[in-house]
Amino acid sequence: MNIEDLLLPALTLLLPLTALFVVREENFLHAVVARGLFGLAAALIYALMGAPDVALVEVLMGALLVTLLYIVVFNRSREVRVGYLSEESLHGEAGRLVEDFFRRERLRFRGVSFERREDLEEALAESLIDMALADGVFPGSRHFPTREGAPPVRLVLPEEAEDLLALLEAHLERSPS
Repeated sequence: MNIEDLLLPALTLLLPLTALFVVREENFLHAVVARGLFGLAAALIYALMGAPDVALVEVLMGALLVTLLYIVVFNRSREVRVGYLSEESLHGEAGRLVEDFFRRERLRFRGVSFERREDLEEALAESLIDMALADGVFPGSRHFPTREGAPPVRLVLPEEAEDLLALLEAHLERSPS
C-alpha cells in the first residue's frame, strides 16, 4: 500500500467537508479560504488520478484566481453610504456612534450630503445610499437611545438591512453612557 492509496480517499473526503464549510460559514473571508482549499484538494485528486493538465487548471482557476477575485470584490464592497441632511447629524453624537459601529464591523463609512429631505428619501428608495441619519421624524426611521441627555440616533434603513440593524442595535446598547 503506497501513499497515493491513503491520500486519495482522504482528499475525496475533504471535498464535501470544505464545500459544506464554505456554504455554512458566516465569515466571508473564512469561506473564501475554504473555497481555495477545496480547489487545492480537487487539484491534488486530479494529479493523483493522472490528469496533471486538469490539476494545473484547477490550481490556477479554482484555488488562486477565484480566491483572489472574491477577496478583491469583497474588500471593495464593504463601503456603506450614509445619507444625511445636516453636518450636525453626521458629526454629532449619532454620527460618531454609527461611525464607531462601522469601524468595529470593518466597514468603510462614506457620508453623502443632501440639500433637501426629498432628495434623501429618494436616494434611499433607489438604493443610492444604504442608510440615512435622520433629523426629526422620518418615515420608517428607527430611534436608538444614546447616553443620557443626548438626542437619540435616528436611522432609516431599507427592510433588507435587518441583519445590519440587529448588529447596530446591539452596538448602540453597549456604547458607553
